Amino acid sequence: MTDNADTTATGRPYWQTPDGKHLAACEERASRERFFPPIPQGSPLHARYESITLGDEARIYSFTVIHPHPKSGKAPFALVYADFPEKVRVFGIYEGDGRPSIGERVRVVIGAAESGAPRYTFTAAR
Repeated sequence: MTDNADTTATGRPYWQTPDGKHLAACEERASRERFFPPIPQGSPLHARYESITLGDEARIYSFTVIHPHPKSGKAPFALVYADFPEKVRVFGIYEGDGRPSIGERVRVVIGAAESGAPRYTFTAAR
């Protein structure tokens, strides 16, 4: 979702798996609690976590529709919280057709923002 400048040594964002096709998350070794985004490798806390890969699909837990100011010229868009089977909840932009719905299956799409920076979005899974 974000144009986050934090990247790995390979230049990919720290929230993306090495294959470039999935979102990465992390699990704290002691509590087994899972988080997204993962703790960056440069963090002093990184050793306390292990990486996990999230699947391709999730279900919408919650959403809201944002209506930018009319002077911006931008169309309304939806933000969602999506629950993955790996017990991780992720916040992102919904780019599906129409309005999202609670429980709807969504697919992660990893691509680039207009600025060229990597980002992820959600789209309806068909």
